Amino acid sequence: MEEFQLVFEGLVGQYGWLIISGLIAILFKSGIENAFHGIKFMFGSEFDADDIVFISDKKSRIVRQGIFKTTFYSLDDNKVFHISNNKLQNHIIKKNLPKE
Repeated sequence: MEEFQLVFEGLVGQYGWLIISGLIAILFKSGIENAFHGIKFMFGSEFDADDIVFISDKKSRIVRQGIFKTTFYSLDDNKVFHISNNKLQNHIIKKNLPKE
């Protein structure tokens, strides 16, 4: 039993940072993924704040683009709603082309 304890302490001491970083990555996977989608949506050229879009066939305005969520203001029923950035790809977002 003491030999097992010594081997375990040796492995944790040598590889402890790998175990801890792996656990942190697993715990924060969704946050990291959401931040990635948020940065991609924020710096993309398709949509900007104050754009009028149709999301789920509701006429809405993009109020704020954050790293973790995007805030919309529904012009149809005067309500504010948020969508996590990693869920935006599940919605159909339409935008009218500018008139020339």
